[in-house]
Amino acid sequence: MRAGKRPSRHRLYRLNDFSGRLCLPEPLGQGTWSPAPAIFRKAAEPLFSEGGHGVSGPVRESRGLRPLAGVGQSPTKRGFLLQSIPVSFFRSAVLVLLLTVLALSGCRPEEFFVKEKDDLSRAEEALSERDIGDAEMYFERYLRKNPDGADRWEVWLQLLSISLDIRQDKATAGEYLEIMLREFAGEGPKRRHIQMALAGLYKDMQVYSRAAALWEALAADAELSPEERALAYRELSRAYLRRLEFTPATDILGLCLQLDVRQDTKADCLYALAETQMLTHKLDASEQALRDLLGLGGIAVERKVLAAFTLADVLEQQEKFKEAEELFESIRESYPNTNVVEVRLGALKKKMGGKKSGGKK
Repeated sequence: MRAGKRPSRHRLYRLNDFSGRLCLPEPLGQGTWSPAPAIFRKAAEPLFSEGGHGVSGPVRESRGLRPLAGVGQSPTKRGFLLQSIPVSFFRSAVLVLLLTVLALSGCRPEEFFVKEKDDLSRAEEALSERDIGDAEMYFERYLRKNPDGADRWEVWLQLLSISLDIRQDKATAGEYLEIMLREFAGEGPKRRHIQMALAGLYKDMQVYSRAAALWEALAADAELSPEERALAYRELSRAYLRRLEFTPATDILGLCLQLDVRQDTKADCLYALAETQMLTHKLDASEQALRDLLGLGGIAVERKVLAAFTLADVLEQQEKFKEAEELFESIRESYPNTNVVEVRLGALKKKMGGKKSGGKK
């Protein structure tokens, strides 16, 4: 350094590390080193390397940094252009250059800067590509990251659909529904929807105690509509039957018949009562329930045909063969499976013939 010359407050260094980044310093004592934008690295490297313009003499090496000293010109002129330009200028220059390229290519900036897809978009895309594992991962991640998300209900339904319709995994579906039951406990319609789905699932899985508990909770819900309550009573009766609790199974169907419901719903309650009475060998009560059902007006033909077949079966068990035969004959053409009716008629006629032969003897 020449005598009388004041040293420059800026020095340019190139980091001696594996990245080989060109670093532009802030003025001494005013901050930290900042890497130059990558777009300028290649252009700037020849100006400030050994053998480049404006560099002469040996380069002093230090640990980690190699200062580019020994410039023949005055320190204030040495690499003055790049040394005195702030980093923010390079960033602005890159942006201007990018926008210029976009304008010349006819692209709009919003088309170039593509917004990152969220978890729901990725999940839907994975579903469309039948990538079920990724779809589940993104749906579950959305639930974890968005505890108050507006789409949580729809996401849960998607997960249920995957577990039931695609994977046929009832155990996982049950876990989802149990979590949903806690999450939506304060939302009546959704809670009832979940309870019904979960009770039906446990019935299919033969977890009858849990199914009965869910139907009991539904039956006690004051906001339940009469039609929904009738369904809860019938399903609860079936759950009791599977637990061999015959008395409560019958009593709950009595409550079902007291509801102000449609005729078809009342017919369902009567048929369920007739089946329950048959299982407990109370054939007279079963016969009466079926006759009450056939006496209802506005009932679909299919329901009456099924009730007539069941009544014929009850009458046959009571050895009222003639009346049973007449009922079987009346539904011979309308019963869904005519072969079943033919077989029952043939067996019934044999019984009637055997009874007559026995009486003659």
